[in-house]
Amino acid sequence: MGTNCGTLSATAIWAVMFFMLDKEQLLAWGWRIPFLASVVVMIFAIWLRFNLKESPVFEKVNEGDAPVAVKESDNAHSLTAMFTSKSFWLATGLRFGQAGNSGLIQTFLAGYLVQTLLFDKSIPTDALMISSVIGFITIPLLGWISDKMGRRVPYIIVNISAIILAYPMLSMIIDRSQSISVIMACIIIIHNVAVLGLFALENITMAEMFGARNRFTRMAISKEAGGLVAVGFGPVLAGIFVNATGDWWPLVAMLVSYSVIGLIAAVLMPEVRDRDLSVQEDAAEDENRATAPANAILPRYDRSKLVPRIVHLGFGAFHRAHQAVYADILANEHGSDWGYCEVNLIGGEQQIADLKKQNNLYSVAEMSAEAWQCRVVGVVTEVLHAHVDGLEAVFTALMRPEVAIVSLSITEKGYCHSPATGKLLTDHPLFLHDLETPQRPQSAPGVIIEALARRKAAGLKPFSVMSCDNMPENGHVTRNVIVAWARALDDTLADWIDANVTFPSTMVDRIVPAVTPESLALVAEQTGVADPAAVACEPFRQWVIEDNFVAGRPAWEKAGAELVNDVLPYEEMKLRMLNGSHSFLAYLGYLAGYQHISDCMQDENYRRTARRLMLDEQAPTLKVQDVDLESYADSLIERYSNPALRHRTWQIAMDGSQKLPQRWLDAVRWHIVNGSCYDLLALGVAGWMRYVSGVDDRGKAIEISDPLLPAIKTAVEQSAEGEARVKALLGLKTIFGDDLPANAAFVRRVTELYLNLREKGAQATVAQF
Repeated sequence: MGTNCGTLSATAIWAVMFFMLDKEQLLAWGWRIPFLASVVVMIFAIWLRFNLKESPVFEKVNEGDAPVAVKESDNAHSLTAMFTSKSFWLATGLRFGQAGNSGLIQTFLAGYLVQTLLFDKSIPTDALMISSVIGFITIPLLGWISDKMGRRVPYIIVNISAIILAYPMLSMIIDRSQSISVIMACIIIIHNVAVLGLFALENITMAEMFGARNRFTRMAISKEAGGLVAVGFGPVLAGIFVNATGDWWPLVAMLVSYSVIGLIAAVLMPEVRDRDLSVQEDAAEDENRATAPANAILPRYDRSKLVPRIVHLGFGAFHRAHQAVYADILANEHGSDWGYCEVNLIGGEQQIADLKKQNNLYSVAEMSAEAWQCRVVGVVTEVLHAHVDGLEAVFTALMRPEVAIVSLSITEKGYCHSPATGKLLTDHPLFLHDLETPQRPQSAPGVIIEALARRKAAGLKPFSVMSCDNMPENGHVTRNVIVAWARALDDTLADWIDANVTFPSTMVDRIVPAVTPESLALVAEQTGVADPAAVACEPFRQWVIEDNFVAGRPAWEKAGAELVNDVLPYEEMKLRMLNGSHSFLAYLGYLAGYQHISDCMQDENYRRTARRLMLDEQAPTLKVQDVDLESYADSLIERYSNPALRHRTWQIAMDGSQKLPQRWLDAVRWHIVNGSCYDLLALGVAGWMRYVSGVDDRGKAIEISDPLLPAIKTAVEQSAEGEARVKALLGLKTIFGDDLPANAAFVRRVTELYLNLREKGAQATVAQF
């Protein structure tokens, strides 16, 4: 509007000058008055600029404190970077189209009508002045439309309109047979569309196309470059073409050409309407933003305002695709300021390094057979590794007064407990190490206990400890381990923890395959971005949380989580029906040569048997109410069939000694008490025994990964194949306890199925059920 006011004011001043002064006065001294008056405007503009405060995001970027979406290179702000920037040339193209039309209509056409066609000079002058007045409606109207529809669509529509109107409007303007009102109306229409219409969209769009650090520089240079070339040479070329042809059609050709250039730039430009100047990611150059996956859901919140109230131990693929996604959705849709400080104690050094290079941003690709959806997660405020950053850096994070929750996804083996009893293993090497050096712990429980001890000594409030691992009553298991561990160190500390720290249980559900070079390549192929911290997962997600927090929690329910008083029924349902059938397919599928769970689902026998396991043997053991278990089983079969996930059977088969009790054996015990059939559960146990024996059905060696591998290898190596092998493995009490090896019917059925698997193979055995 300011430029329009200036144009209108200048036109009005010159009109007054023409009215009040004769030609001699105007040429002698009158022409100086408008130029001298402009000094006042310039002084006001300078005063305004020095008293105009920059937005906080610009100041932060200028100070180098603001995080951006992607780390920019050292020469990202050089002239070379500018001239090789796609945004710079698109902005120049937008300006070239508008300025070219402006020079053609406001400068050349007005002179052409008066000097060549001998129109009265008041016709173009008055038409342009009236058009500028109408511009007070056109400009804000198009601005409002662009706020509603986005910048690109109005830009495209206005340029197409200018192209369509060029010939009919100009043909009537140069037609002396037309009335003065028609000629002036045509000038007003083409001026409002091809000049003021584009001008209405130009400034805000061009400003939003550039990063905060260089916004004014790049906008000014692209604007002046496009304007200088278009306005400087446009009228001259128009004169040459018109004189050479003796006709007016070159004006149409040039107007169409300018509008086509603007149209091409508008089509190629990114949509910039939703860029928020208070969000640091939007302060990055568009080339840096372009490193976000195409069509991704990006953080729309101010990451600088996130507070790391949650410290998470075990920054693996599952956490990145599950709990962190809930926090990201909550921040994006409801303005939460709960951020994560992520910690790895052992392993994953490269992952932490990659994430730091990306300003703690990473992508989550939700994959189905039909479509992909990518989300860039931005709730991580800090990433630490105990070996790289030092253990004291981890304790510094845990000692922050604002920390309210310490969450865990360290897998079952990270708790140093017996899966069969849920109790602390007092002979575990990590426990023994941390007992000797409690200030330099290596385990997650040891770190938590030392942090709580320091907070107690400093007079700080305790935090809640939330397990997100696949264990029944994971909160109770965590409490038992932490309190028993602390009691071995200090009874007073153990009592304080028991009385003041809460351990909410959770049920987490989302299929997240392990990250591999192949999965990263697949994500890069689908999203167009090579993100070394990316993780792929299924679209489905579920989180059930016991609402028991001592220092507050995020409003997870707004992001789709379920807050309940008792998680156990949901845990059992998920562990037995989902995780139990997953392990069943993993062991028997791997033995048969199936690499992925989706491969197993292509075998109708495996598909049928997995569903039978869920409904006939697992569902009857559950206490969950108001859940359609048959529909739940069908949904699991559908999720398993997702070919995009490529969830490896070998990955699911890992750490079986930690998984069997809660996935199968507790259900077996229920069936023994109730006198019901558990053949498929026994087949799963026999399949695990065949798997850990180390050879698949094709005679290929199996690489076994399990924390009890030494004990398992001993049992296998010291027993003969057959019934003796079954009894030797059943002797692993940390897995099977004392009761199951003593149950003759259970031992007999597992042995029968083990021998069947050895003789006929997994495929043939599964087909029998």
